[in-house]
Amino acid sequence: MLTYQLRERSFLLEEGGTLVFPNKVYIEFMFCPTEAFGNHSGKGRTLLRGTGCKIKYDANTGRTYVDAESLLSPLNVTIKDNIRAIRLKGNKLHIRTYCETIKDLINIIEAVYYGFPPILNISFGESPIIKRVKGKVGKTAFCWALKAQSGSFEVTTQEIQEEKVDSAWKTMEILNNHPAQRRIIAALQHFYIACRLRDAGNSPSDYVAEVILNYCKILEVLFPPQGDGRTRDAVRNGLAQLEYPKDEIECYFLPVMALRNDIDVAHTKLSLFNRKQLNILHKYTDAVEQYFRLMLRALMDRLKLDNDIIQADPEGNLDKQTATLIDKIGIMLPKSNNRPGLELIAR
Repeated sequence: MLTYQLRERSFLLEEGGTLVFPNKVYIEFMFCPTEAFGNHSGKGRTLLRGTGCKIKYDANTGRTYVDAESLLSPLNVTIKDNIRAIRLKGNKLHIRTYCETIKDLINIIEAVYYGFPPILNISFGESPIIKRVKGKVGKTAFCWALKAQSGSFEVTTQEIQEEKVDSAWKTMEILNNHPAQRRIIAALQHFYIACRLRDAGNSPSDYVAEVILNYCKILEVLFPPQGDGRTRDAVRNGLAQLEYPKDEIECYFLPVMALRNDIDVAHTKLSLFNRKQLNILHKYTDAVEQYFRLMLRALMDRLKLDNDIIQADPEGNLDKQTATLIDKIGIMLPKSNNRPGLELIAR
């Protein structure tokens, strides 16, 4: 359920500070976007009832938002709790309590960080996220932050970067009449979506499961099974034609197919993983993007020399079963999109 989001975190302390338990604890959670929490305008979906607004449509992105004339005041909510003092002021949730151990503190933080935004999400027009967690244990200030993660960078020069643009255009021209045009374009699109998902979240790990799913689709569309229907063997054979060594195929490419089927990607999983298991999964998912990028680059280079490196596109017509399903959905859809409940966005 949270397999790829439960990244290892630690408490960053002010210089010379130590966490001493048992102790009084103060925790502050800062929420975004701020529109739903009051006193901020912007491209939001929260509108104060009884006030005017301009509904704007961005034809470049397809997004609709309201530009409100009057804004919510900062929210001010005191939550009744027999154990803790809890108050929301604006976009900051404040909790004052007492913790016997550091584990008690971690349990409170994780419960709010992972559990509260999804619950708020079904009532708010905006999807809330927690941008920062900080607080104090006794008099020692802390920030609850991610431990260091790996990152990759593209090193280039002015000339190399300009050459890449020219080469990309020539590759597009090659694809226009290629017998595997739809396969290759689909693979490139799946990789593009994976990279966009990496950048779209509050952190790179937000949509890792969906990223892995797109990696798997790259392999499936480029290297479809023939005859025996063994999808993983088809991928092995296809990558071997690109001169990938067996150990690299097994280490960096085949695991996405296993993760897709067995570990919380295409099928939800409620089992709990220990920290060592999570760290292994996170290390793999952090590293694998560059291997797919380099593989697709190698494939683009081979296309210039070998038209048969990728199996030709299948017949283009949609199969009857899928066409019938789409027609059925169209019949069931109401003529108007004004659904009961949309009004809740303005409450």
